[in-house]
Amino acid sequence: MSTAPAISRPLVARVLSWLFLAALLGQAEGTRAQAVEGSDSPDEVVVTGQRTVEERRLRPESVLSADQLRRRTESSLGATLDEELGVHNASFGPGVGQPVIRGMSGPRVKIAQGGLGNHDAASVSPDHAITLEPLLAEQIRVVRGPAAIRYGSGAVGGVVEVEDGRIPQVAAKQALTGAFEARYDSNGTRHAQVFKVDAGHEQVVAHLDGFQRNADNLDIPGDALDRGAVRASFGDTAEFRNMRGKLLNSDADTRGGSAGLSYVDDRFLLGAAVNRYENNYGIPPGGLPPHSHTPGVAPGVQRIRLELEQTRYDLDARWRAPLLFIDNVRVRVGYTDYAHSEIDGDRISTLFTNEVLETRVEFEHALRAWAPGTFGLQWQNRDFAAEGFESFVPASRVDSHAAYLTQTLQATLARLEFGARIEGSETRPEDAERSIGGTVVVKLPARLSYTAKSGMVALEVPLGANFALRGSYDHAARAPDVQELVALGPHLATRSFAVGNIALGLETTRGAGLALEWRSRAVEARVNLFRNAIDAFIYQENLGFVYNIEERLFQIECVRVDVCVPAFGYLQQDALFSGYEAEVALPWQWRDISVRLAAQTDYVRGYFRGDGKGDVPRLPPRTSGFSLRLDGADWSAGFRATWAGGQHRAGINEAPTPGYCALSADASHTLGRHFGVQSEVFLRARNLLDDEIRNSTSFLRAFMPEAGRSVELGLRLSL
Repeated sequence: MSTAPAISRPLVARVLSWLFLAALLGQAEGTRAQAVEGSDSPDEVVVTGQRTVEERRLRPESVLSADQLRRRTESSLGATLDEELGVHNASFGPGVGQPVIRGMSGPRVKIAQGGLGNHDAASVSPDHAITLEPLLAEQIRVVRGPAAIRYGSGAVGGVVEVEDGRIPQVAAKQALTGAFEARYDSNGTRHAQVFKVDAGHEQVVAHLDGFQRNADNLDIPGDALDRGAVRASFGDTAEFRNMRGKLLNSDADTRGGSAGLSYVDDRFLLGAAVNRYENNYGIPPGGLPPHSHTPGVAPGVQRIRLELEQTRYDLDARWRAPLLFIDNVRVRVGYTDYAHSEIDGDRISTLFTNEVLETRVEFEHALRAWAPGTFGLQWQNRDFAAEGFESFVPASRVDSHAAYLTQTLQATLARLEFGARIEGSETRPEDAERSIGGTVVVKLPARLSYTAKSGMVALEVPLGANFALRGSYDHAARAPDVQELVALGPHLATRSFAVGNIALGLETTRGAGLALEWRSRAVEARVNLFRNAIDAFIYQENLGFVYNIEERLFQIECVRVDVCVPAFGYLQQDALFSGYEAEVALPWQWRDISVRLAAQTDYVRGYFRGDGKGDVPRLPPRTSGFSLRLDGADWSAGFRATWAGGQHRAGINEAPTPGYCALSADASHTLGRHFGVQSEVFLRARNLLDDEIRNSTSFLRAFMPEAGRSVELGLRLSL
């Protein structure tokens, strides 16, 4: 059991010293501005004044949009958000990346598009790709606090909401607008193309977009396998071979698009869209010996691939007409038909299907001008199945319904936000029992029902013209997801044997946070401190033995790594998460060039509170870094350095990961407008040192490092 305090005294001292430095710089800048304002110089005019309450707001969300989003866009959502404070990427090959927010991921982080859940199978297993294309995104928000409560119990860690404009929300200002972008990356000869077109006449607006990504096998620095980590998982007698310089079976082919149509006027919005997403990608073998796990298939080069497809239909209706205290009524309906096949060799080993119908009705109200809020109702019906040799999750029906309220009270000197939600859910497996190799038989209940109640509150107080403070408290409950309850079987893509737990209860989080922010013309600084005590935290733990797929037996050790997978069980223990996020930035203007120098750091510590229970597995390490950005009239350039410490608190039966340094740079130049088309060229470089990076949040960290050095060239055109 760890006896370390949740937030150490040196950390508090460091944070306070940063704030004191920010205050001194801000005071010096204010004194200088007053001196300039009082001077008699006719050549310089300085306008001073205090920021309004709205301008002084501390926003508990991160927003990526416009140029900043385009500079950071990667092949997965997790990689795109990896540079955000408190957000990391749980990678599973170059095409799969799930966001990790303050150590939370999977079913605790809600992925939403247009206000509704994305409803792929990414939360079921880390090898499943998120069916959202970052190149099509117009805005990505990372939401925490009371605003996240409307998204459901799966949002206890936060929400990542992507807006891509597939349902137009405003009337047409031009008859035709559009954009096209093409990218080429030297690592893996990856290339991507994307286009968007919006056409409209008065209140009728149509939208069309499409994209395609292709990638060959990824170049990596050094060996694919971490020999020490593999032996720690499979035993000292395990036999394996390694790959060097190239990550086999990491190629991918992704494509998709959307079509939408809306009628929009001052009072009404009625829009609909259809979206198609297809992805075929490989799971890196990590140098394992040639073999096939599928009965009846001759041994050959290990080549597990996922062939994914999703069709989604969306309806969005809004009525802007005051009715008593109600300002707006909004109805959103989404139907998702998702399926992916996991292919071992030339046969389908598992077919995952997920059909979801989600309906959300919201009433936006304002009891007074200073008291806006939203009352909402939500229904969700889900049919999930995993059929085939690896059907480790039985076909199940999951239904949920919820009511929620978010409210804001705005006063002159403070702002209070709170939210409450009650959600009922029921999981009904179709099978009465599950068996493995005829030796392990588990009886399944007819239904598993839960009622989750959550409440969140935040108080924000502006202290002077430049300083603001925000405190928050959360009490959120989460029901176990279907795979956590009833999984039982091998999952080759993750190299694991999943063991569910029908005895799991509600997971309850009691979290407190403190945010401080200073903004002036000379310095910007923000610090977030958080502490989350989670009762009955659900997690996957390496159980310390392996499952032999050929013999269909559990063993203590495995001689041949290619026929064995370690067993991971879903367990519950009380856990404590604590950490911080901090950033200091110095913006200034040099002639006609905007310059911004920033330093940032984040850290999360998670451990179980029982005696001798150890650390929460697969958490990100402490990271620190700095960045320099220069923006001219028609050009932009930036440099970023990130240092990650070694993750030596890897969890029970987990191998630690070493630290690394990641350097990146980018540059862009606007060529101007010709024949009505604006053009821009850009260049990006990643992992300039070609450092070996093993991601501590990834299940594959022992089998594959992250990508080596890459250089990307792109062209962007817009009407």
